[in-house]
Amino acid sequence: MKNKNVVKKITAILATACMMVGMLATTAMAKPATEQTTGSLTIQTDSQQQSSLAGYKFDLYKIASISVDSSTGNMTYAVEAEYRSILTADALADQTAVEKKLTDLSNAVTGKTPIATQQIDESSTDTTVTISNLALGYYLVKVTAPEGAAATSDFLVSVPSTLPDGSDLNYNPTVTLKTSKVHVTKKGAILNGENETTNKSGNVGDVIQYTIEFPVPDTKGFDEFTYTINDTMSKGLSYVDGSLKVSIDKNKNGKFEVINSSNYTLTGPSSDATSGGTTLKVDFNKNLFVDGNKTGNKADYPAGASLKVVYRAKITEDAIITSTVDNSAKLIYSNNPGNVSSTGTIDTPEVEHYTYHIQLTKTFDPTPGDFSKVRFTIDNVKLKAKTNGAKGEYVVDPNGTKNLELSLNDDGKLKIYGLAEGTYYLTETKTADGYNLLSNKVKVVIKATYNATTGKLEGTASGSNTIDTTTHFVDTNVVNKKGFTLPSTGGQGMVALVAAGICLMTLMAALMALYMKKHRNA
Repeated sequence: MKNKNVVKKITAILATACMMVGMLATTAMAKPATEQTTGSLTIQTDSQQQSSLAGYKFDLYKIASISVDSSTGNMTYAVEAEYRSILTADALADQTAVEKKLTDLSNAVTGKTPIATQQIDESSTDTTVTISNLALGYYLVKVTAPEGAAATSDFLVSVPSTLPDGSDLNYNPTVTLKTSKVHVTKKGAILNGENETTNKSGNVGDVIQYTIEFPVPDTKGFDEFTYTINDTMSKGLSYVDGSLKVSIDKNKNGKFEVINSSNYTLTGPSSDATSGGTTLKVDFNKNLFVDGNKTGNKADYPAGASLKVVYRAKITEDAIITSTVDNSAKLIYSNNPGNVSSTGTIDTPEVEHYTYHIQLTKTFDPTPGDFSKVRFTIDNVKLKAKTNGAKGEYVVDPNGTKNLELSLNDDGKLKIYGLAEGTYYLTETKTADGYNLLSNKVKVVIKATYNATTGKLEGTASGSNTIDTTTHFVDTNVVNKKGFTLPSTGGQGMVALVAAGICLMTLMAALMALYMKKHRNA
């Protein structure tokens, strides 16, 4: 039977990924240069999209045998017995029929032993792989992509196939994988009103806006497509109800439009009993991106367009336990159109923000002094007593009290938790009897340095108080000195002082009288 068909590109990818396989299934009156009973299949990367085949796995299943007429070059197909209920020899001569049966064939080979398997090492730099000594036939190739790479649909390939000009048979056909890496990014920014800042630290009560961005998948070849975002917030973050929105840049011009919430399901927020954190899950409808004819994406959801999931979370008092709040997400996606349960996963790095704490230590010179009499206030910060905290412990609270009177613990320490970077001033308002109040406000500068790549806390910026990178405490010390007092060495001393005072007052009165008399006589 002459086969004039080409097994068309069969594409199914994830995210922006796609695989195009262009192969001629049979020859049309092409006379073979030599008589052969075996051939090979070479699979190569698209150098513009992917650097190597590292981690890929290729399984080959023989669907039909091929015999070649040595005089005419005509190919005749004989479908293997276990696949005859799905595919006939005549169907192999019909490109459309082959494509319609691809999913059925993919399901049919599940659990069967492949004719050949090629697993590429994850550290490999190879851009091609050749599977040799293949009996002439029509093969189904199942591709398993490595984590983070575009998966491909199963595809059919003929060994041999027809050269592009139809002049001869190619017993060593080559298939090119055109793939791109699946990607998902995440950022978090503390809000100042509705504006995002670059701040890496925040006060308890501040709101962080998180943005997760990823591409619309290429759904060609898929009946349905799983696309799910799982997001995990650490303890110390509380989801702001109703804040989650999903938008799309469908025209790929940087202008995002909010999509209707009926197109996805939001699960959560849910509390994690182990970590104390909070999880959110966004499940996109399985047919949202899929054209009903499996020809590709719906017009409103073009492959490669950017999707954004944006939501807000508030820093809570629990953040001071670790002094770090973090957030991570993972994208779960379909990676095999022949197996609806087959998915891959891509994780985002953790996005971290920090809170800091002031520890003021008071001493008296000379000692001892009564710490219970000492009081401080801090400028422009609303505070409350720390929940379940000890004496002398306070925490930032947007609903707390401004200029709250702060006391010390029995060791002379004052602790204020949950502060963002900044400059703070503490004023001593009361002190122990016999000691002077601090004449100046206590200045505390909190400024940190962060790793340019990871964003993690590295240390203290120049000119600021030292930050403990483990506890996030900033220490400052103050000393109260004894004040000036009148001598009290007995009654005689006091009498002398009083007498001296009376004499001085009498002299001033006399001088004033003399002055007035002169002015009257003038």
